[in-house]
Amino acid sequence: AAFRFGPATLPAAKIALETPLSVVLRDVRPILEGHCVAAPRRAVARYADLTADEGADLARTIRAAQRLHPDATAFNVALKDGAAAGQPVPHAHAHVVPRRPGDLPDNDLIYGLVDAWHPVDTAEGVTLDVPADDTRKPRTPDD
Repeated sequence: AAFRFGPATLPAAKIALETPLSVVLRDVRPILEGHCVAAPRRAVARYADLTADEGADLARTIRAAQRLHPDATAFNVALKDGAAAGQPVPHAHAHVVPRRPGDLPDNDLIYGLVDAWHPVDTAEGVTLDVPADDTRKPRTPDD
């Protein structure tokens, strides 16, 4: 079945792994090869809003997501908890990013990639209101 995650409804094919309480989503705008997102099935905005069972299951699911990538030599696991922390959608989730030597020219670039991630391309559907060329005034050096 499809999975609702913030503004996105993801097809079942995007679910790499599932438990009764959590899912691992794959190929949702990955920032590096194998990047996946572990999330509780129940849409709660904050990690603290999870029940004890949901929190424990999410932790197990994150570890299971890591096991999907036995060739990785390391992982970044990131959970941005709340809008002020940069959480892009009000659905608790953790990024599981497999790492390999040389995958980025500067290892710290990963933090900007995670910060910029959103489950949908936020540029999609943007329409610019630009006047037709024949109605535009020429610009002067003072403009």
